[in-house]
Amino acid sequence: YFSPFILRLMATNSEQTQLSAEEAAVYDRQIRLWGAEAQTRISKGKVLFVGLPGLAVEVIKNVVLAGVGEVCILDWLNVGYEDLASNFCVTPEDVGKNRAISSAEKLRELNPLIRLTVETRPISEVDSALLSYYDLVVTFDVSVWQAVQLSSSARAVSTKSIICFSFGQVVASIADFQAHTYVSDSEQAVVVDGEPEKVQTCDTFKPIEEALATHCVEGLKRNETSLSLAAIAAIVHDFAKKAESDLASVSSIFEIGKSLLQFKSAPHPRFTEDAIAKVVSMRRVSYNPSCAAGGCIISQEVLKVPSSSSFFCVPHPSCSYVHDCIGQCISGKDKPLPNLFIFDGVAQSGRVIDLGGMRSVTKLS
Repeated sequence: YFSPFILRLMATNSEQTQLSAEEAAVYDRQIRLWGAEAQTRISKGKVLFVGLPGLAVEVIKNVVLAGVGEVCILDWLNVGYEDLASNFCVTPEDVGKNRAISSAEKLRELNPLIRLTVETRPISEVDSALLSYYDLVVTFDVSVWQAVQLSSSARAVSTKSIICFSFGQVVASIADFQAHTYVSDSEQAVVVDGEPEKVQTCDTFKPIEEALATHCVEGLKRNETSLSLAAIAAIVHDFAKKAESDLASVSSIFEIGKSLLQFKSAPHPRFTEDAIAKVVSMRRVSYNPSCAAGGCIISQEVLKVPSSSSFFCVPHPSCSYVHDCIGQCISGKDKPLPNLFIFDGVAQSGRVIDLGGMRSVTKLS
């Protein structure tokens, strides 16, 4: 059964939307939200996910439900008992088996219309041929240095990237959308033929390697949370040290953080060694509520890549369920967030920080 809205859509826009009758029915609510053109672009998108901790499962679930056409999960680790607490796709019988293979069947069941494949090669064997096939590569909970190297390789073949980290109740992501073009309503509130005037904007991102090399994180507020600051310092520390493991000492991270995290030209007053100790002890630990909330925002950013040329807004439907405490992170617009997003589940707050000056150039369409 198709609703009257979908029947009209199929009759009048079949060539433009290129959505099958089945897709039009399954994505009925989403099409009403962001339009048939955006859904068509999403259905043609291709995303590679590297690593499968609890945060990744939340993001992939949202992306699969949204109807991204091709999803590949690359993971070389086996299911451990800790995965049973954060990955709803695995059972105790899967312990000792590959995480991607064990999770794939249930993820496919969420949306049989998409193509979901699995790779089990280690991250060191991810080559340009694989990266170039995808629109976006999203990396989870590998070492900062490995993630940055993979992002640089992706940029070399014009594939966009997001690297994500879990620190227990803190979730962080850094994006490199390169030159990202999108269309949105004009801020001048100009109306043309009964519709808001559209403007085309290109946001230029710095490579993640350059963004993390920033000597001072600007735009910090006095009320930044201690755990968020500690997580940022840990990420930048591991990048600066080219660390392949997570064995950095609290004092080493603290020394780098004091010079990096500034508030009014002085070390941020909420940046403490105690907070660093908590973050270090929880590194790569998935805390379900934070993964769900932070994963929702990351999913929203993922969807902006295949749909970036659309005349429609592209927030993920599940974003409406996230508490208002995330506030400014959910704008309902298709403009990408500045490159660093961090969510503190203890404080129930999310922040967006520009690491390196994202540039925007706007012109009327």
